[in-house]
Amino acid sequence: MIRLPATPRTIGKWIALASAIVILACTRVMLAPGTQYSGEWNTKLPPGVSSSSDAFRTGLRITPGVKHKRLRAGTCPTCEVEVSIQSIANTFDLAPGSPPAAGLAVAHLQNLDPRDTEGYYGFRPSTVADYYFWVDKRPDSDSARITVLEVPRGTGPVRAGRQNNLKYCHRYPPTHYSGPSDADFVEYKRPCDVGPIASGSKIVEASMFSTAHFARVFAGIATVLRAVTLISGGGWIDCNSGCCT
Repeated sequence: MIRLPATPRTIGKWIALASAIVILACTRVMLAPGTQYSGEWNTKLPPGVSSSSDAFRTGLRITPGVKHKRLRAGTCPTCEVEVSIQSIANTFDLAPGSPPAAGLAVAHLQNLDPRDTEGYYGFRPSTVADYYFWVDKRPDSDSARITVLEVPRGTGPVRAGRQNNLKYCHRYPPTHYSGPSDADFVEYKRPCDVGPIASGSKIVEASMFSTAHFARVFAGIATVLRAVTLISGGGWIDCNSGCCT
């Protein structure tokens, strides 16, 4: 039987698929360059946060939302840890330009690995400490910020680590809001399309052959690669008129 030669479009499609399989097989959970945890918890505690772990837990106001278990990079090059993250406040009330009147914990996080430390925020195993995302007003402006807090299981003070301004990742129409509020890590959501994060979260989706079918195939591959290679970014919450990080 005579076989017709494969078209360049078909060859290109299979090259892309094979390349994606090889890349996925070799890819590990990783930190983006320059995001390794410094090992320090010396940020000043936000106003309203007690340094006593017992007092902090007693003062928590919790409205449970969506809970996720996410794979994150550890502090060593080959370490992977699983982290649970759950919203515990109505995050739809929050917005970068409308900070809460009083600070509040918006998410509860636990490192479920028995030994290794998470690499971006420095979460130690849940047998040692719990972690919280705390949102409050910046002291120098009418804008919101988010701080990660470490609350030890035993004796020891509450400590603050990474602290960043709250900023939009996406903008949503008013009809978006439905269901419970959500907290997650930014790499598990679609890439940011507004604000300063947007420029750094895109992947080049070039095609060897300009056909609509192949473009769709490659775009699907790029989505998978993006989800794998950008693991271990910052936090993410659903907030007023969009999502914030």
